[in-house]
Amino acid sequence: MVRKPTDVRGIRALLAAIADSVATAPDDEIIADARDRGEDPAKIAQDVHLAFASSIKQFKQRKLLAAKKEYASARAALSARTLKLPDEPAARRRLLNAVIAQQPQLGLALTMQHRELTALSDDDVTTALEELAAPWSARSRHRMIRSATKLLRDLGIEEPNEIDIEAIAQTCGATIIYKPLTGCAARIIGHGDRAIITIDEGESGERQRFSAAHELGHWTYDRGTIAFACVSQTFTAEWGVDNPERRANRFAAELLLPDFMVKPRVRGRQVVLTTARELAAAFRTSLTSSVIRLVEFADMPAMAVCTTAQGRKWFLGGPDVPKNLFPRVQPTSDSVAYDLHHAKPTRTPQEVTADAWFEGASRFTLIEDSYKFKTTVISLLWWKDEAHLLGQE
Repeated sequence: MVRKPTDVRGIRALLAAIADSVATAPDDEIIADARDRGEDPAKIAQDVHLAFASSIKQFKQRKLLAAKKEYASARAALSARTLKLPDEPAARRRLLNAVIAQQPQLGLALTMQHRELTALSDDDVTTALEELAAPWSARSRHRMIRSATKLLRDLGIEEPNEIDIEAIAQTCGATIIYKPLTGCAARIIGHGDRAIITIDEGESGERQRFSAAHELGHWTYDRGTIAFACVSQTFTAEWGVDNPERRANRFAAELLLPDFMVKPRVRGRQVVLTTARELAAAFRTSLTSSVIRLVEFADMPAMAVCTTAQGRKWFLGGPDVPKNLFPRVQPTSDSVAYDLHHAKPTRTPQEVTADAWFEGASRFTLIEDSYKFKTTVISLLWWKDEAHLLGQE
C-alpha cells in the first residue's frame, strides 16, 4: 500500500491557526474551557513548564549526552582489543622501558612521567603496555577548557547528580577505565590530544571519582609533563605548596564540588565533619575534598589542617582567616588530632584551647573536629569567637 504524502504545509497552517487562537483568547476563557473538560489548569501549566524545562535541559546538555555515547563506544573498543605481550614479567618491563626510551621518535608526543619506573608492579607494567597499544587517533576534535566551572557550564551541568566524570573526561579527549592497580591509585597516559586514565578498581566509588578528576586535572594543566602515576596519599597530602599535584587536586575539587552548587548547601551550616560528610554524600566525593570546600565557603571563619605523626603536612584557611595565621607544626596534647595520632579515646567535635593549634593563644578557644585516614589526620577548626583572629590582623 502506497502512503499518501504528508501535507506539511497544511499541518503547519493548522498549528499556526491553533496557536493564534490560543494567543488571542482571553485567559478566563481558556481556564473555563479546561475546567469544563474536567482538567486542572494548574496541572496543565505545571506539565507545560516541566516539558519546556526538560527540552531546555536536553539542549544545554547535548554535548554531555554525546560524550556519554562516545565514552561507551571508546570503552567497548578498548575492551575488544587483544594484545600479544611477552610471557615473562622481566621481558614486559624491558619492553616498557624500550617504548619510553623511543619517545622522541614517536610521531606524536607520548606524555609520560613516573617518579620511579621500577616502583611499578608487574601487573601495572602489563596494563601500561596495553594502554600504550591503544588505537590512538592523531587528531582530536576535543577542545580543552582549563576552568572546571566553565567546563561544567559548557556541558549544561547544574546539579550534583549530573557530574558524570567519565563523560566529562571524554569531552576533554580522555577515556577513563578501571583496572586493578597495585603500584598506584590512578595514572594517565597521553598520546597527542588523547589520553587514557586508569583508576584502581579496588578503591571506593568516591575515591575513584576524585582520582579520575585529579588525573583529568593533570591532563588539563600538565600535558607534556603529566604525572604518570599518583598514589592514594597524593589526594590527601598534596594541598599545600603549589605544584602539579596540588593544582590537580584543586581542579578535581572545583570540578566535583563546584562553588555554584556548594555555596547554597553550606550557607548557615555548622563547620563540622557532619556537614562535610553530607557534602561528600551529595557530590559522591572524598571527605578531604569536602572539608576543603566547606572551609572555603562556610559562613564562619575556619581552617583545615593535615597532620601526620611527624608534623603538619599542609593547612588551608578560609577567606575570613588572616593569611599570617599559621598553625603549629605539631599540635599539642590538648588537641583532638594528638589523641587520634596516639590512638587515645576522644570525642569530636569539641571545644579546645586555641593554644593547642596556635602558639600564644591560650586566652582563646576554637572548635575542633578531626578524623584519621590511615596515618593522616584531617582537622577542621573554626572559631565561634573571632577575637583571636582580630588580634592577628
